Formats: sequence, structure tokens, C-alpha cells
Amino acid sequence: MNEHDRLPMWRRVARKLGWVMLLLLTCVLAAAAVAEHRGWPFLRDPLSQALSERLGRPVVMDGTFRLQLRGPISLKVDRLTVAQPAWMGASGDPMLRLADLWLVLPWREAWAVLSGQPWQQMRLAHVGARQMDLALWRDATGRANWSPRADGQLLPAQAGTDSSILPRVDRLVVNQAVLQWRDAIWALELDARARTHEGDDEHGGPGLQASGQGRYQGHPFTVRLSSAGVLPLMDRQKPQVAVPVSVTAQLGGGRLSFDGTSEDVLQLDGLDGRVDVRGRSMARLGEAIGVTLPTTAPFVLQGRLQKRGDHWALRDSHLHVGESQLGGWFEVDKQPGVVPVLRGELTGARLALKDLAPSFGAAAPGSTQTRRPGARMLPDRELDVPSLRALEANVRVRLARVSLGQWFERPLAPLHADLRLRQGVLTLNDLRASTADGTLAGRIALDGRQPTLRWDARLQWHGIRLERWLQADNPRARGADASYISGMLSGRGDLAGQGNSVAQLMASLDGQVLTWVEKGQLSRLVTEVAGLHVLEALGLLIQGDEPAPLRCGVARFDVRNGVMTPKPVVVDTGRSTILVSGQVSLADERLALTVTSTPRHFTLISLRTPIDVTGTLSDPQVRLRPAPMGVRALSALALGAVAPLAALLPLIDPGAEQPGCEALLKAPS
Repeated sequence: MNEHDRLPMWRRVARKLGWVMLLLLTCVLAAAAVAEHRGWPFLRDPLSQALSERLGRPVVMDGTFRLQLRGPISLKVDRLTVAQPAWMGASGDPMLRLADLWLVLPWREAWAVLSGQPWQQMRLAHVGARQMDLALWRDATGRANWSPRADGQLLPAQAGTDSSILPRVDRLVVNQAVLQWRDAIWALELDARARTHEGDDEHGGPGLQASGQGRYQGHPFTVRLSSAGVLPLMDRQKPQVAVPVSVTAQLGGGRLSFDGTSEDVLQLDGLDGRVDVRGRSMARLGEAIGVTLPTTAPFVLQGRLQKRGDHWALRDSHLHVGESQLGGWFEVDKQPGVVPVLRGELTGARLALKDLAPSFGAAAPGSTQTRRPGARMLPDRELDVPSLRALEANVRVRLARVSLGQWFERPLAPLHADLRLRQGVLTLNDLRASTADGTLAGRIALDGRQPTLRWDARLQWHGIRLERWLQADNPRARGADASYISGMLSGRGDLAGQGNSVAQLMASLDGQVLTWVEKGQLSRLVTEVAGLHVLEALGLLIQGDEPAPLRCGVARFDVRNGVMTPKPVVVDTGRSTILVSGQVSLADERLALTVTSTPRHFTLISLRTPIDVTGTLSDPQVRLRPAPMGVRALSALALGAVAPLAALLPLIDPGAEQPGCEALLKAPS
């Protein structure tokens, strides 16, 4: 009996079991070594199934599959495809396609996930791919294919980042990425190419570089983006991290550049930085971004741009349009399905009204466009009425200077008002301005609730010094810095009309304008020429002009259906009375006015006759009425044939007392 046979039974059984276990362990280790050498190919399908369950959509791995468990877990796959979610139905293109994928995962992260930790909190040491094709899609109801939810809806906490199905990554290298983005809520179509090299502490890395083109709000655009990358956005432990980002884009006939930081490079959310926008017209830019802006000349806008979620803000802004230099701060909330509300304050050192001329259909300042003979003077281009209902606004207007144009020497300085836009009604309330020692106040409103705009303006002006306000220098005056007319101008206007262009508005205008001049003076040369007092006019031309006291000057126009009727227009200098009668039709832009001057004193030689002003607003015609002049001339010739001195008799104007301004204003119209 050998030693083995002398052992107790239980010990002999234990020894045999030990050899069996050793053999089994050896086989397992050998099998694991073989599997490790071959890359665990039989785990391809189970891993794909597990990822499919986690993502809620099919995940397929094709081609070479190599998994290494020695050291950190490493996975290399020729092709990995993530299909679209089930609610999108059959789709020809997957959501994500990766070529030559390489993942590195520390064992501690794998154990944490196996222990129940959400897989989105897993940290990958390395993610690399030679090629990535990504198709993002969101419909008008807000369902997005990148949402982890079965119904495709984004949770409120995810709406700001939209990277909710991505784990954290320490190092990311994608040699080439192709992005196709279709977003019905943003009205965005984007096709872009990108590459990124991030998280490489040893060699650094260029970060994210992307460029693309597409359409936004129906307008074509191109864009280039560079940033430190997207890795900080995947770290749930640092939800507010901001990464440097630089963006340049061509949109709406303009160019935009941004240099700052973003908390979501993929959606450009959490923006904070300097922006520079320039283009041919602010209206075209407004159309592109869905905000109503006026038509302008070429512009440059600079400021600090901030965006968080649906809230946009522009601060410390500087806007240059033509000669205008404006600024201020503005903010707007652009929520899907909700009318945006613009709030802010418009400030600036100078606003030139001519720079707003294109907003009403007129030619831009400096335009080489020439007016055709017989063309209308009032712009007839229709304004965009629906755009008034696409935005609401509450903006304070605080302008230091408003230039009125070349006919005016003094601007409005300052001008304050409150701009309100509510449900298609635009109002400029509490309008207050100062100019040339006088004031202007009132209210202007545009009602765009109906297809045809309705306009309403109520303005008052008081104490404006005409000699300082108007460009009316008199070069023939004897004194220095003399003006053709001086005095304090006051008045009021109450006008209303309807139409979608300036021409339509003026053609429908109704109301009244009343203005008067107090404590003024008027050039004697003007009054003598108006009465065709030859000797007096010649004397003033030779010796120099001098002012005549202006007893009163009153102009009242009744406006009905675009026809302005003077009732009356009278200028009383004490030496003569000048009356203006007739009509001005704003509907067809035709003039039919008559100017008559009656002297109050004896005049030796006078060819006094009414002066007719006819033609159009763009081409007025001034003619002397020939009949009265002809009668005087024939009478002078006839009497001169009898006695030479008698020829002067028809040319003598004895003068006549005329009713003053008060009497004319009290007379029935």
C-alpha cells in the first residue's frame, strides 16, 4: 500500500478536487489569455446589446473589434453606429457613425457603473476616432434625437446643454467630423466639418476647429468656429465652466464676429464676449435673426453679447450708421412660440435723420441713384406691417443730439422719449426735445394691427428761435450774421392718416397744422421782391438788405384727404401784407399756390402781380401772373405816348390798409 492509499478518504478527495480546480483555473487563464490576445471578439454582441439598452436605440459594431482588459480597459472598433431613436421611425442615416474608434476606460470607472452609478457620470480616459458623422435633428414640438428620453423631449435641466447622453472625457481626438443639423425650432439647417484635439496635457492641442454653411430663418449663412473644445461641457461636476470660443459668420448680407467664452460650444449657449456686426442694412440682419430692425445705410455694431438659454443681452454697445453714433443696452427673450420682448435703452451722441431715410423707402445718404424726371418725391415703398406684430418692445430713448438735415442749423438736443410696441401698436410717448432756445413735445403712434397701417401724430413746439434754427443766412444783409427771418416760432399739429408707405400716408392725411412767429423780423428785400417794388428792391440790392419788423406771421393748414389748404398763411411786416392761398395736394404731389403782396405805403414803381407756384413737390414752378402786369405795362405805354411822365402813373402803388393776422384768423374759413 502506497502512501496515497494510506491517506484518509476525505484527503484523497480534496487532493483530487484541488488538481481539478487548478486545471480549471489554468484553462480559464489560458482561455482569458487567448481571448485577451484575440481581443474578446465574442463580447461584441453583448456589449452592443448593453449599449443599445442604455441609449434606447440600436448600437452596431462592425469590422475589427478588439477589447483589451489588461491595465485600463481599451476598446478599438472599425465602425460603430448609433441609430436614430424609435420615435423617429425608419431613417436612412444613423444619428452617429464612428470610424476607427478607440476608447480607454479605467477599471474604477467600470466598477462604479457596474455598481449602479449612472453611465453618463462615467469618465473615459481617452476617446479617439478617425471619422465621425453626426446627424442632429429636432422637430417643431421640441423632440430631439439627442435626448435620452424615449419620447425625445429635453428635460428643462438639459435644455441648456443638450449633451445629456454623453459621458465625461479626459482626452478627445477626432481627425475629421461631419455634422448635419436640422432644427425646426431655430429654423436652422447646418452642414459643418470639424476636428478637435483636446485634453492632451503633454502636447497641448488645437482644440475645436469647425466651419460650415446652411440657412437660418430662411437666410443663407456661413460660419467658422474655434474654441478650447467641448470636453469641459461633458463634466457634470463643472456645469458652469466657460471655454474660450471665437466665431465668425456671414449672415443676412452682413458679417458677425464673436470673441469670448461659452458654456455650450455646440449650441453657443452661455455666451459672454465682444461682438462685432457689420453689414449693408440692419433690416437684413434683423430678418435673419428674427427681430424687427429699421432699414439703414451700412452699419457697424459693437458691444458685449451675452446669452443664457432663451435670453439674449447686448451691453456697452456702439452703433455707427452713416453719420449717426448710437449706443445703449438691449435684451430680448426668444422663446419658441412666444413673441419676443425687447427691452433696453437707446442712447447716443448723434442721430442723423437722413440715415433713417432708407427705412421709409428713400435713397440712402450718398447714394448715386438719380431721380427720374417726373418721379414722385414721397417714397412709395411699402413697409413691413407684419413685422410690427412679430416683436414687442419697451425701450427708453435718450439721445444727446438729433440732426434734422441740411436746412436746419441747430439739431434737437437732447431728445427723450419712451418707445412702446405692444400687439402691433408702436408708440413714441412723452416725446420731449429742445432746439434753438425752444421746445418740442408730443406723441407719435403707428397701429399695425390691421393690414393697413394707421398713423397718428400730435406735436407742439414753442419758442424756437428761427434765426438760430434754420439755415437762412442773408448774404446781402448790412449787419453781420443776419438772417432772412427771425423770431420765436410756436405752433401745434394734429394729424392722422393710413397707409403702408409714406406716399400712401400723405395721400390720406387729415388734421390741422397751426404755427406762428412772434417778435420777429423779415428781410425787406424779400417783401419788396414779393410785391415787385422795383426801385425799393434795386436800392436794397445796391445798399444792402435790412430787416423789417414782423408784426405777425401765421400759417394754418387744414388737411383733408392729403390736400393742404392754407386758411390762411399771412405775413404782416407793417410795410406790406403777404398772403398765400391755394392748395398743396400730397396725393399727387402737385402745387397750386398763389402769393399776393399788398403794400401799406406809397410805392413809386411797382409791377405788383400775384405769383403762382405750380408744378410738383420735386419740380416746383414759380411764375408771375401776366395779366395784371400786362395791364400796367400797356397803360404805361399808352400814357407815355401822350406824355412821358404820365407813363409812371400806372406803376405807382398808393398802398392800402390790410387786415392784420388776428383779423384774418378770426375770419370765416
